[in-house]
Amino acid sequence: MEKTLSERLLACKHFRWMPGMGVENKDGEPHRILIVAPPPLGVLMYIRGRGMTAVGRGEFPDLTDPATLGCLLALVRQAHNDPTIHTVLAITLWNDMTHWHVISGRKDRGLATEDTEAEALVAALEAAP
Repeated sequence: MEKTLSERLLACKHFRWMPGMGVENKDGEPHRILIVAPPPLGVLMYIRGRGMTAVGRGEFPDLTDPATLGCLLALVRQAHNDPTIHTVLAITLWNDMTHWHVISGRKDRGLATEDTEAEALVAALEAAP
């Protein structure tokens, strides 16, 4: 069975939850990571309506959330030790296709190319040494 993009991200050795990340919305309430406690607690909290709950197994980052994408970009930069890494949307005019590229300004090369920004960031995080 093929892993979903969220499952791939959680399996990545460079992934960690960060304050500000969105959590996939399962019940119509806004969910956002507020606290990442240091080990051994490792408790992650998010807003559920007006309360807070620990993030459990089977919960995934919201890869449509702009803040989550910003956190993923920060993780990619840290994993590659390159603050010049950025994302670029490229549109191919002759076939009207779009692709997202994760590019290093320092090394002048692409790290990943995918159909969505989230897919490109996850691929670049997986490719980090």
